[in-house]
Amino acid sequence: MTDNNLMGSAEVGHRLGIHPLSASRLIRTGRLPGRLIGRTWVVRAADVERLARTYTGRPGRPRKRP
Repeated sequence: MTDNNLMGSAEVGHRLGIHPLSASRLIRTGRLPGRLIGRTWVVRAADVERLARTYTGRPGRPRKRP
């Protein structure tokens, strides 16, 4: 995203270590407040950081190391 305060679902997924579709699911279900602008979910960076402190993903495939 162009604004430093906003993140797209791909950026949210990268920050939380999950797939972008999983990030979109968190937004749709209300666990992460966001807004749909066009076809892109947009979330405030502060909300992502707040969730990142307590978020533990479900077991699945091991996370890829950068």
